[in-house]
Amino acid sequence: MREFPLNIKGPRVELRTLEPTFENAKMLFDNVDANRGHMLPWLDWVIDTNSPEDEFWVLGKWDKNRRNGKSYEYGIFLGGEHIGQIGAFDLDDTSKSCEIGYWIAKRAQGKGIISEALKLLEAELFAYDGCERVQIKCDTRNERSASVAQRAGYKFEGTLRHARFSKSENKFADSYLFAKIRGD
Repeated sequence: MREFPLNIKGPRVELRTLEPTFENAKMLFDNVDANRGHMLPWLDWVIDTNSPEDEFWVLGKWDKNRRNGKSYEYGIFLGGEHIGQIGAFDLDDTSKSCEIGYWIAKRAQGKGIISEALKLLEAELFAYDGCERVQIKCDTRNERSASVAQRAGYKFEGTLRHARFSKSENKFADSYLFAKIRGD
């Protein structure tokens, strides 16, 4: 089983594992709640995040998945302030692949923060023998997310038609698929 560090420090940002505490749940909820309109329609889980208790449950799930090597979720911190999340999930030891997802507070956009966080996490993923391919999916209308993947050297592999159902819009949405393999 992979063992990832609990914290990853970069030049400007720090990725921190959020322990399942009510204090962390409140911090996470407050940030999600303040950015709800900014995150929809891209991230439908925001609809089901209605209280710190909801986030406490999520933090417990993330902790269990980390301990079992199924996913690794990190809070993105800049100057000690929580400004977003990034995580690796769907880790598949057979195909040696995984997916990365991320979000950032609107006030922190356009500063290269997600790009730095992505670089830090993918370095950890590729440092282990268990990961050969990392992919990123995003809604075809989410130009900012697609541009993060492209700037980070992820190759556009195609459009996944009706790849997910958007609860917030009550319709199917297409997704772009980007991927990077070890050595790209």
